[in-house]
Amino acid sequence: MKVKIGVLPSMVTLGNLICGFAAIGVATYGLLYPDKMPQLLKGRDSFAIAGGLVLLAMVFDALDGKLARATNLTTEFGAQLDSLCDMVSFGIAPAYIVFLTAIHYKLFGHDRYAWVCAVLYVLCTALRLARFNVESQPDKSSHRYFRGLPSPGAAGVVVSLAILAGSSPAKPSWPVDIMPFASVILGALMISRIRYIHLPNLFFRGRKPLTYLVVLVFAICTLIALAQHAEYIVLAGFSAYALSGPCALPWTLARKKQAADLAQDQPPSSTEESPESSIF
Repeated sequence: MKVKIGVLPSMVTLGNLICGFAAIGVATYGLLYPDKMPQLLKGRDSFAIAGGLVLLAMVFDALDGKLARATNLTTEFGAQLDSLCDMVSFGIAPAYIVFLTAIHYKLFGHDRYAWVCAVLYVLCTALRLARFNVESQPDKSSHRYFRGLPSPGAAGVVVSLAILAGSSPAKPSWPVDIMPFASVILGALMISRIRYIHLPNLFFRGRKPLTYLVVLVFAICTLIALAQHAEYIVLAGFSAYALSGPCALPWTLARKKQAADLAQDQPPSSTEESPESSIF
């Protein structure tokens, strides 16, 4: 049986993989040979550049699915390839950056602590992606929310800390200090059942009121005005998304309890089938 693939979406997905692998290579090369980094990249350390490559991988990850659906080239092969590439770009690459920064800046007394944090992050990413593949449904209504923090969102927080630490002339130390601990928390959020909004589907799919466009344009103009603080904006955006799930959890539980109470108050339907008649 020959496997049919969508060539163009698969090429975009492989671009995601190349960016993730390049992030690992740049982080290593810049640490071993800092004097050989290109002139264009001076002023930013290798960890910041590697973080930028992971962000670029997110662009490819967002485009491949849209492109496959737009060209009617969605395949099971493409879905599996996407998960494998995500594992490299949003699992291994961020964990490797956490590990290298911790041992480079001598954050812990022993490398084993940095190793444990990185390994936990990788394991949680693998479990998150495997669970998503099993539970994912083709209908659009199932893609309004994610169960657990998506791996690109978790990777975004990690690499944003690396970008902030490596792009600022003052080289703040606090992003490096919290990065390993943040990776463990992010890993736990990935394998949790906390609900996260699917932002692209929320804001861009379907018809929206005019106020959506006004708010979107205002937000874009605000980001342009604050471009000189881009590192802080990126970190704030990813952190806000990662925290949105736990912050909305009490409201979600309250709605579920209210729905359960309403279901108990309703009288049983007269047309309800008996257990024997519902077997078939």
